[in-house]
Amino acid sequence: MLDADLGRVKLHLDFVVYKPSAPFAGINGQQVVPGSIVEGWLVEEIGRDSVRLSDGRGKVVLRTR
Repeated sequence: MLDADLGRVKLHLDFVVYKPSAPFAGINGQQVVPGSIVEGWLVEEIGRDSVRLSDGRGKVVLRTR
């Protein structure tokens, strides 16, 4: 999913740039790396076509396709 409506917040995956040593992505217009916080969610992992995020209540995966 490119968009996640989590009730209290909406997340939109703008892009993913995957380099094994330094991946980054764009979520809600903000450039993020693993460890970044966006809208209260921790960016846990950036893969080739997805970003995994978590907060204290759960996890979500945003996918490019």
